[in-house]
Amino acid sequence: MNLIHTNDGEYYRRWVNVIFSWLMPGSAQFLSGRKKVGVVWFVSCIVCYVSLVGYLVHPKSPYSIISMGPCSWALTTLTFVIAGDALRRPVRRLHSKGWILFLCVWCGIIILLVLAVFAIRTFFVHPFKVPTGAMQPTIMGTRKDSRGNQLIGDHIFVNKLTYRFSQPQRGDVIVFNTKGIRSLQLDTHYIKRLAGLPGETISIDPPYLIVNGSKVTEPDIFRKIAEGQDGFHGFCPAKSNAMFSAFLTSPADKITLSPDEYLVLGDNTTNSLDGRYFGPIKRSAIEAKAFYIYAPADRKRQIE
Repeated sequence: MNLIHTNDGEYYRRWVNVIFSWLMPGSAQFLSGRKKVGVVWFVSCIVCYVSLVGYLVHPKSPYSIISMGPCSWALTTLTFVIAGDALRRPVRRLHSKGWILFLCVWCGIIILLVLAVFAIRTFFVHPFKVPTGAMQPTIMGTRKDSRGNQLIGDHIFVNKLTYRFSQPQRGDVIVFNTKGIRSLQLDTHYIKRLAGLPGETISIDPPYLIVNGSKVTEPDIFRKIAEGQDGFHGFCPAKSNAMFSAFLTSPADKITLSPDEYLVLGDNTTNSLDGRYFGPIKRSAIEAKAFYIYAPADRKRQIE
């Protein structure tokens, strides 16, 4: 105990303040009697973290959440500044009741933060990582550059609130659950573009998507895909293989959707496991709308 307390045992040695600061920024200042300073440090720290996240996901920021660059040094510097300021006054010994109260407050803040993150991810915005190239070039999957270096797939945000108040529209890039869909891994999520709506008859006449006998050119993304603009390659029929009995293998093949069914396709139909193979999906399977690529830094943009 002599290594922790001053000679009279009334105060902790000041280096212990650093531990308080790491557990909860501003707590050492608060416990040493500088209550206003402690509150200001704590609030400032929260504001800085939130602002940093906003900066990292902003499309004009040269950094991202997965590649923070010098921003990580800024966080480290802030931590040391708060800890250094905490050394100005010693903290009076807390005893057992004081420690219990401190740990309860600390645990309470951690629980509130975890619940807040859980609520945001469950009901509002959820991050996803895209490992495959089925939606390229709209959303890039894991790949290699011209030098053979591994490039990470796009990290995206999806809006889980959108479809609570509106119906999915053609052209939406959606995330859906695979539960109950044959030939797919159960209880996982896929991201595809919504191509067919309830009641429609869908076919593919390369390079066009055909709905009720007409070529689809609206929204404009379908025209770009069909005309091969911006790295797209047009829509193509499925290829039959031993694993799947595909639905749309030629221009003559058609899928007619029931009132509760939708058809999804990958933007890269030359390499996409989509509705051409596993057929329609139910409305209940559609969970969210993808709207933004937040990483890597050179890929940050709105999803068309």
